[in-house]
Amino acid sequence: ERLQRFNNLLSDCDINFCSLGPSYDPEHTTTICPEIVSIAPGRFSCSANINAGDITAALAAAKCIKTISLKDEGEHLQGGLGNFRFAAASCIDTVPFFPGARAPKGLGKDTIAFAVGLENGGFARELLQEAGSIENVQKVFHDKMRKELLPIQQICVGLESDNGMHYLGIDTSLNPSLDDGGSV
Repeated sequence: ERLQRFNNLLSDCDINFCSLGPSYDPEHTTTICPEIVSIAPGRFSCSANINAGDITAALAAAKCIKTISLKDEGEHLQGGLGNFRFAAASCIDTVPFFPGARAPKGLGKDTIAFAVGLENGGFARELLQEAGSIENVQKVFHDKMRKELLPIQQICVGLESDNGMHYLGIDTSLNPSLDDGGSV
């Protein structure tokens, strides 16, 4: 019920994605994470933290993934799509991408930190077409990504200095996409 109210609030504010962070408890991973992912229209994502060698946490994440893959009550879940909203992550302190987004531990309860994660599959596809050959990919990506991202970086650095926030950077990794033509 609380998550549904939160979902409605995010909708009212036109926020389409929200990561609720990682589960550190294998029981929560198997019970709560599939429920979070199930909430329509698919705004929420979450993850499970799995430390190296932690078989219990790995098995819980596998069970969660299987549970999510079998859910089909809602367009955002059909055909296993719900698993685009769950991540099993290991030994990662800061994650700016969905579904595993989380801020680093130890910032302090009054510290606001933020990072920028990109939905850049369509842009990457355009850059690959522009490059025309494998030899040109590095230069085209470097030049065009810098052109697009440096203004965003400047805004983020300004927010950091003007508002006392902690800017964690931009994740430029290529992403899978649920949109047609959005993945590389």
